[in-house]
Amino acid sequence: MGETGLEVLQGVLVHGVVARGRELLVDVYGSASNLCGSVRFVCGDRREQRRSAAVLRRWAAEGVPLTLIRSERGIALQNDVAAFPRGLAAR
Repeated sequence: MGETGLEVLQGVLVHGVVARGRELLVDVYGSASNLCGSVRFVCGDRREQRRSAAVLRRWAAEGVPLTLIRSERGIALQNDVAAFPRGLAAR
């Protein structure tokens, strides 16, 4: 992790998703750092788990590049294209 306690990796892809109990085990790879590993997310309930698993599986099937953000509080996967559909442009 960097000096700020924050690590940001862009171009991360989801390889697979396994639902187990209230957990989602997500295999990820890619980025300029050649990341390869698994992330365990704990869901609040089964409904949240099913919804999250469906989104992650769609991202995997479509090859959507994600940003993985790791901090002292945890790990998040973010779809920047969906969050910023038109991009950010200075004027």
